[in-house]
Amino acid sequence: MDTRSLLADGQYEDALHPLRAAAERVGREVEKFAENLDRLNPLNQRDASSTYHSVIGLVKSYQDISLDAVERLRKRYDKDLKARLTERMSRRAQAVCFDEKNAQSQSLSANDSRVSYANGDTTTSTVLEDLENWQMEADTWILFGLLLEFQYPPPNYGKVKGDMLSALANITQYSSEHVIWEKFLIDDDMARERHLILKWLESTADTSEGDVDILVQQLENKTNAGKSLCSQGWMHTKAAIKHEKRLRSWPQAVDPMSPGISTSHRSSDTSDGLVTQLDPDAATRQGLALETQDYFSEKAVWMVCWEMLRRGKSWETIREWCQDNLEGWRAIILRGTRPSDEHLISKLVDPVDEKSPDAFLGSFSRKNRSGVLWRRVCYASAKAGGMNKYERAVFGTLGGDIDSVEPVCQNWDDHLFVHYNSLLLTQFDDYLRQNFPRRAPQTLTQKFASLDSVQLHGEAKSVGQRLMSRLKVHPTTREEARQPMKMIQSALIAKSFGDFVYQQGLALSIFANERTKSKIIPPLPGEVLDGTLESYIRPQDYNSLRVIAHMLLIYIDLGFEIGEGRRRVAIENVLVAYIDFLRLAGKWTMIPLYASKLSADRRHLVLGRLLIDVTDNAERSQQMRLMKGLGIDVVAVLNMQFKMVMSDCKSREKDGFKMAPFELLENRQSSAVSGRALRDSFMGDDISDDDEILIRSFEWYLFLDGYWVETFLAGSSLYKRFLRLGHLAAAVDLANRAPFPAISLTKTRAILGKSIDLSKAKEAQGVDDSSGPAEEALHSEPLAGSHSKNAPKLRERVHRQLLLRQSKTFRELESVVAALVAMQNWTFTKKSIKIESYDPENLKENPKKRLRDSLDSVISSVEALLRGWLLDPFNEISSLQEIRNIYLPEIILAYISVLTEAGSYMRHNILLHCMSLSTLIAAENSDLMECFTAAGRVSELVEAFALSSKAILHANEHGTRSNAKSTLGDGETMDIWQVKL
Repeated sequence: MDTRSLLADGQYEDALHPLRAAAERVGREVEKFAENLDRLNPLNQRDASSTYHSVIGLVKSYQDISLDAVERLRKRYDKDLKARLTERMSRRAQAVCFDEKNAQSQSLSANDSRVSYANGDTTTSTVLEDLENWQMEADTWILFGLLLEFQYPPPNYGKVKGDMLSALANITQYSSEHVIWEKFLIDDDMARERHLILKWLESTADTSEGDVDILVQQLENKTNAGKSLCSQGWMHTKAAIKHEKRLRSWPQAVDPMSPGISTSHRSSDTSDGLVTQLDPDAATRQGLALETQDYFSEKAVWMVCWEMLRRGKSWETIREWCQDNLEGWRAIILRGTRPSDEHLISKLVDPVDEKSPDAFLGSFSRKNRSGVLWRRVCYASAKAGGMNKYERAVFGTLGGDIDSVEPVCQNWDDHLFVHYNSLLLTQFDDYLRQNFPRRAPQTLTQKFASLDSVQLHGEAKSVGQRLMSRLKVHPTTREEARQPMKMIQSALIAKSFGDFVYQQGLALSIFANERTKSKIIPPLPGEVLDGTLESYIRPQDYNSLRVIAHMLLIYIDLGFEIGEGRRRVAIENVLVAYIDFLRLAGKWTMIPLYASKLSADRRHLVLGRLLIDVTDNAERSQQMRLMKGLGIDVVAVLNMQFKMVMSDCKSREKDGFKMAPFELLENRQSSAVSGRALRDSFMGDDISDDDEILIRSFEWYLFLDGYWVETFLAGSSLYKRFLRLGHLAAAVDLANRAPFPAISLTKTRAILGKSIDLSKAKEAQGVDDSSGPAEEALHSEPLAGSHSKNAPKLRERVHRQLLLRQSKTFRELESVVAALVAMQNWTFTKKSIKIESYDPENLKENPKKRLRDSLDSVISSVEALLRGWLLDPFNEISSLQEIRNIYLPEIILAYISVLTEAGSYMRHNILLHCMSLSTLIAAENSDLMECFTAAGRVSELVEAFALSSKAILHANEHGTRSNAKSTLGDGETMDIWQVKL
């Protein structure tokens, strides 16, 4: 198994390097997101008010992170960004300066069709895309913050709202409409929400679409207007009118009904009839045209007015721009002021109101006139036609219309702006009619129509959802609506974030299991996905996943219920997918933080799956500290991990989990004296991926403080698996990487208060036969009380005995591996000495000493298996008996072979070990003969002992005597074999 990809084996490795490269570009921001999220550690006890303000502060920090990223990239790539925005505005200006029918057919100049980046870097385009993505993310976080505070108001919101309404309690029909507007927004929660969205849309247009000045500059270039679009008015049309007057010597205004005027007074480009007067309404009133240059200049001016309205520019800003272009009358029209009040233009808006974008809701002059009539007149003007679509859009925006504004909408934001502007104005007019009827008299409303946007959009609670659905299929916006950030913004505005995340989780489940079954994102069959997969965010889009994941966590912290069962699994898929990205990006220290936000079982599963890839001990220790600090049940994680990898490995076993054949000896006799020799390499060298993962999983237990029983149960199960399957190389690797002495030194500090190698403790001798009294003494009265001076020592001794008993199976399985390693080293030592015998330089060493050391290792390790090995009454004998029956006979036969061979050219008293072994096996209470009987190998044992006896006699026949004083541990000598016939 390839452990590098756990989301689905091999599925995302193709994207690994691009993901890491991208992660490096935004690495600082990813880390900052995690650092700020860490402040909401669930272990920190906080009251409701503190929690709320912490969450709102967290949202603000995410906004700042995104805006800081934007600012950082803007400073570095300012020239390139301006070049891109200029190109974009140039294209729009180009479209304005040609009829819509011919705009697309006009070829763009080289400067318009491509951007020459100032830095000359091939990565500049990618960086600018990153900049735009960060800007969209910043806009999304701002929207999220606005709506979050609206949907989850602060604890004292009721009191604050009551105080604000009390301050506005004295409002009457004679009050300023601005004051009424303020009360309207406080009174009507839905209107306030729409107002927040509208203001957000205005701000996003100002930041993402570029400054209006860039557009003005491009329009001036395209219309050849010089430094001012309309500073000279309709100059070309005016010249045509003067020409007609000179031809006819008319001192008065040109009469469009004069004979011949319709024939001679025509546009030089289109042959359309020209207006004969220059007032702003002339073209509409007379139904005649302007000269082409004047028409495009007029269109461009209205476009600028629309763009300023769309960006929420204050009326003062628009007025200044109009005055600079000698078009002050347009500011008066946009402001809603009557011509008789022109002398009040500089004083129309109080200082507190001048910079308010809400000034366009109507006249807020000191005369306190109602804006209802003005808005209806604007609506009528939009419907009347106007000279171009931008003029209609301006009046449509001021009058709350939709149809007249949509033709100028360029994107998703523009369309949404149109609808929310219309809804809000309709709501305000309804509010005026209901609460201040004299400001909106019935005679006026009946005479001048307006769009009832509230009725048009239907049920108020589901307006957002219907609008989002509409924009998904609208020809202008359907592609943009599929952009990840627009999908998130749609879900926020439609108040369907929970359903959106649920559907996204279902899509992630499908993505993760496309090729193979994922290990951390399960398939969810039976769940219905809305739309096609192309409508959802893919796992590789880590930026969008990061945004969704953090928004979800914030909602949860405020009390959002994500449900249980399959719904919870689907929603948590979003967090899991982001966690897997952190793994791919190498952000291991952040993984426990995000995993701690999952449900307990999912948390343990995900951490168990992912942390298997951590192999550095320092990193493992760090992960353990992080998980403990976050309140994660580390033991549950490790147990889950071990259980899963064991299950994975069993599922891939071809022959199940049955016992593999085990052979140490050659099939044929190597000599008449020593019998069958050991195989040269019976251990093998290959360790499978499965075995490596299992050992890694067990190594995590070494970083647990205490948990003695759990650790050795896991280790014993690995040894049993490796021995049953014949994976001897894996068993040796486990013994090398996690030996009992090292585990004991690590864990006894937490249990006994000091680090002890229990394998060297005197309690290790005979502990396997200890039973009840020692354990009972642990809880006896003298030991538990404080009166006995020996109680602490006795308690420690009993603790040691208990720990040794609990680790007995692990130690004994480890001991059989040690015996096999010793025998393998014996064969290697023999072989190396035989080779070295041909090298004179190596004869300086004593080869027999190396053989003796190797033999001593074999003897000590095998003798550890000869008394009660794997027969602990506290363990399940049935699970170990099979290992005894397979391994013990083969090891003993191999042991006899080694002794017989060694006795033939080393000390002959070595052969006495064979005789001692035969006595031990034949003893009445011996458990060894049962193994040979069960394995059907008694005859092989008899034959092996017969060969060892012959070896002794053979040694005597050749006159070789051992030192008569040389004895074994129990005093045995070979004197009895010194027989002369």
